[in-house]
Amino acid sequence: MIDRYKHMKHKNIELHFIEGHEYFAKKAFDSLKSSYKKLKEYFELQNDISIMTILAPNRLEFEYIIISKLNVSIEIP
Repeated sequence: MIDRYKHMKHKNIELHFIEGHEYFAKKAFDSLKSSYKKLKEYFELQNDISIMTILAPNRLEFEYIIISKLNVSIEIP
């Protein structure tokens, strides 16, 4: 499913989203970049860390991503 996602990337920050959700993706991406800079300064990180964010459009897609991409076992209602 994730292979049909569009993505944005800036250095070590990556965001995946479904076509049609560009507005929300742009807002989230800008927030990620801004927050990362602040966290890096606050915690005095010497090395960059990679951040990958996936905006799931619905609960079914969210559950699929959690199970298949993160290999986390979750209870599905």
